[in-house]
Amino acid sequence: LLALELLTVCVFAYSIRNISIFNGIDNLLSISSDAGAIWWIGAVLIGLIIPLLLNVTSIIGKTAASHSKEYLLAVLILIGAFCLRYSVLLSGQYY
Repeated sequence: LLALELLTVCVFAYSIRNISIFNGIDNLLSISSDAGAIWWIGAVLIGLIIPLLLNVTSIIGKTAASHSKEYLLAVLILIGAFCLRYSVLLSGQYY
């Protein structure tokens, strides 16, 4: 599910980039803006990529995830969801 969500986020970021170029405005999701930094670092890196890598290492190692690892995954995904919503809120205020 995380891999599918990551694919969806990439398609979304690509479409936002193309729409921004077509309309001649700054890219909302560029890393130089506050909303873009929160989006890429918080929502994508902390909320999607790190939990995906932790899950993949558990699957490849064929080991059961400990309770602390499961709690860490849940906290990372919640932080990523908060960053996603906050970056959308900031983007709406800028434009």
